[in-house]
Amino acid sequence: MVTGISSDAVIGFAKQGHPQAIAVLLNRALVPHGAHVKVRQKEELLKILINFLRETELELLVNRVQEILNEITPQK
Repeated sequence: MVTGISSDAVIGFAKQGHPQAIAVLLNRALVPHGAHVKVRQKEELLKILINFLRETELELLVNRVQEILNEITPQK
């Protein structure tokens, strides 16, 4: 994915199920909370790994990931 790509383009790619675009959206939301996201795809499975320092924010991070995934609803 090209650096500096517009937010609309990233959202469009994420809605198509591109793991890198999904990672960009998740990182934009979670990096300010001290978390970093990696997204990998293996066949039909999407793996999301969240690295974070403060366990007390786990529920916040999981809820935010769920909200973002619901918003983009990846399509086939």
